[in-house]
Amino acid sequence: MTKKVIGIAAALVLLAAVVPLFGQWQGETRITNNTGTSYTSRYGGWSIAADNADVHITWYDLTTTQRMRYFTFPIGSPTETPNGEAVSTTYGYYPAIAVHDGTVDVSWYYSATYDLYTREKNGSWGPIINHGISNVTCNYPAIAFDSDGDLHNVFNRYSSTSGDARGRSVYYQRKNSGAGSYSSPVMAFDPHSDGGSASSYYYAYYPSVCITSDGAIHISVAHNNGYRLKHVWSTNDGASWNHETIGGTNFSYYSYGTSICCDSDDNIYIAYVGYALPRQVFVATNATGNWVATQVSQSTYNYTYYPSICCDVNDNVWVSWDDRSGTTYEVHYNKYDAGSGSWEGDSALTDDDGQYSRYSNFAADENGSVHICWYDRRDGNYEVYYNWFKGATGKPAFVDTLFCEYFEGSWLPTGWTQIINNTGTQYGYPCTWYHGNYMAGQFHHGSWGAYIWWSSYPQNEWLMTFPIDLTGYDPEDSVDLTLGSAFYQGWPAAWPGANYIKVSDDGGATYDEIVNLTDDYGGSGWTYINDYPNPLSFRISQYIGETIKIAFHYNAPNGGYGVWSVDDVCVIVSGGGGEEPDGDSLDLVMTHIIRPKTEEVANVPFTPEILVVNNLDSTAHARISCKIKEIAGPTVYEDVLAVVPLESGKNDIYGFKDFTPEGGKEYNALFVLEHPDDINPDNDYLDKNFHATVGMDVTPFEILAPAEVQDGSFSPKANYAERAGAETTEANLMCEIMDASQTSVYKQPVPHTFTAGETWIATFAPDPVLESGTYTITFWAENPLDGSNISSPDTTMTFIYTTGIAEAPLPERTSLEVLGTRVNFSVATATNVTLRIYDVAGNVVTELVSESRGPGSYTINWNTSGVASGIYFVRMLTPEFNATRKVLILH
Repeated sequence: MTKKVIGIAAALVLLAAVVPLFGQWQGETRITNNTGTSYTSRYGGWSIAADNADVHITWYDLTTTQRMRYFTFPIGSPTETPNGEAVSTTYGYYPAIAVHDGTVDVSWYYSATYDLYTREKNGSWGPIINHGISNVTCNYPAIAFDSDGDLHNVFNRYSSTSGDARGRSVYYQRKNSGAGSYSSPVMAFDPHSDGGSASSYYYAYYPSVCITSDGAIHISVAHNNGYRLKHVWSTNDGASWNHETIGGTNFSYYSYGTSICCDSDDNIYIAYVGYALPRQVFVATNATGNWVATQVSQSTYNYTYYPSICCDVNDNVWVSWDDRSGTTYEVHYNKYDAGSGSWEGDSALTDDDGQYSRYSNFAADENGSVHICWYDRRDGNYEVYYNWFKGATGKPAFVDTLFCEYFEGSWLPTGWTQIINNTGTQYGYPCTWYHGNYMAGQFHHGSWGAYIWWSSYPQNEWLMTFPIDLTGYDPEDSVDLTLGSAFYQGWPAAWPGANYIKVSDDGGATYDEIVNLTDDYGGSGWTYINDYPNPLSFRISQYIGETIKIAFHYNAPNGGYGVWSVDDVCVIVSGGGGEEPDGDSLDLVMTHIIRPKTEEVANVPFTPEILVVNNLDSTAHARISCKIKEIAGPTVYEDVLAVVPLESGKNDIYGFKDFTPEGGKEYNALFVLEHPDDINPDNDYLDKNFHATVGMDVTPFEILAPAEVQDGSFSPKANYAERAGAETTEANLMCEIMDASQTSVYKQPVPHTFTAGETWIATFAPDPVLESGTYTITFWAENPLDGSNISSPDTTMTFIYTTGIAEAPLPERTSLEVLGTRVNFSVATATNVTLRIYDVAGNVVTELVSESRGPGSYTINWNTSGVASGIYFVRMLTPEFNATRKVLILH
């Protein structure tokens, strides 16, 4: 799936206002119709399953003593049943269902006998299998098939014995395909493993299970020992188990259940209810390589309950839950769209009619559609209801990129316009939209983007696209605006400015606000946000049938610190559904891996890049993934480009997010291409081993000699530091002095071998032959093998050289001056000097000087590579002097 993470909870806020509800929901159907009460399950097991042809639903029904019921119907033809088929012969609770190749299994429990039960239907119902742990309370089963047809069952086991997983633990059993019994039960997770007393009751309630393509078993569960959310997994058919905590303590409320699913790339998604009030629904995923949680509900009530999740065949993720934002409980849902990389927003599936609609269960079929069931009281009795979302199979029939502006050409781009209200500059940078390359690393293509700098005076600055014609598209098509964006919010503390993205459908006379990035990132303040390399995506399909203009509106009515960059602005229309149009012998070939190189530099990010050849004259749209794993180790990177247009001939594909290798490690990069009409999938994948070498970085950070006013002979002297962490680095330390005409009058090397992190004072050849005047001295380091500069940055100082004076003039006063990362200070008499850097919270970031210094002037270069962009304070303290200077650091 496409890894486009806007930020925790941000995607929901960004898109909620622009995505239409009920886009392809096919309509509700009442499934059961009897005089008794019919309930769907509410915990980690599913009450609904679907394959390529049929929908299968199970529930427990109080109409008869045969409580476990089952009903099936063809996809697209939901029908009503009085009471379905009997699965159990007696009482039971909360059944779970799974289907594989036409075989249906239902599992349930009955607490009166402490037992679990499973029954299988393959044409007809087989015998009921009794399993679990003998004479021990077992309940809340969840089941899933693997690709071989083996059934995996996870459930709760209860114990009241101290030291015996007291409370509820998670157990596992497997029933092989065609077998009539389960394997022996094994404990998968005991909440006491997270600490606490063995005599305490801890409850790991309501496990949920899914199986990835490699056969690994994955379980989600929450428990009350610290209110933790757990991912539990086994890679050896349940023989041994691993577990990890997602998000720390007080993270998930344990008694409302969790739900788990996986996509086609084996990324895991876990739906859960948060611990803090109001209790919202979240989805945690490891799709980016680390666990990231996103809030998907926007309930106005204090509680949400019982989430259910599924991944469809197009890697979209669907989650539903109970919500009481209205007069009573209704079913709400949200969808993660794999194409845009964004959540579409909290939507109500059932009407706020004052009647309970609860315990929803999601399932995906093999055709791209999803199905949901729940119980509902709208007809005066609790009955099972059903709806389905008809999805497109395969990729969209067309993808039109209407334009992409990378801002690499002349300013303004052709057809674009701007409104300039502030004609001033700050530090030489315009206070309106201009062609900027100030902050490296933000821009996806090349070095340039659209940029606006802050001002002390009001700014109301607009940048607008040319007219974009959407009149020829169907209302069912999708229109997406994507862009790279970075911005900084600052002074005053409650910054009144805003970064708006707006759309006009009347030629620019009026504009609708699509998003205010400032508010949607949590409000103003000293905040630096950089969405590179993951573009923001906004669905603006409501403007189909119109001609529109898109505006980027920077509005700071009172001025103040705030900068904003925009790059890679694209408008993309897709739609049509169905598979790609047939082509004559389409053969897409991966021919060459461009990046990674065999040797990459440690801790330096690079963009994976692949060359693909399309043998036809027409454009094909394919799915291309990249996965990087450590040799004999875990996967550390995954990214997918969901719909890649491949034109005829060679295509250089470089749209993946960056990967940063660690020094000394060896990796394998695997690229995979997928297209349903490709006749030869054997040439649709390439892999490459590569390793990361530690780079060279030896940088001068303090000039010790000469003084700013230097009288007579001296030996140039500077303090150097090794900063790359290399075990050893051989370097030539360099010093050059240039006169006022920029003619070199002195240049000397000093060789030295550094160990990792070492600092060393280099003293260069004495007595440069100089006349009285102004000079510039520069210190840096070179690689002795090729003479390349390995300092970042060089350190330079201008000084005055005098002769014939017996004693060099000393500073008349103690002073502090800060110019970017260069700190100049002087002391009038010998004294103890402390020089520290603080962040805006008052924390010490680093200490540059803490020692006695003699009278004179000094220059120190502050290494800011390890600090975030923002405001910092440089404070100099002596027994006689106390001064603080503010500095703005932007990377």
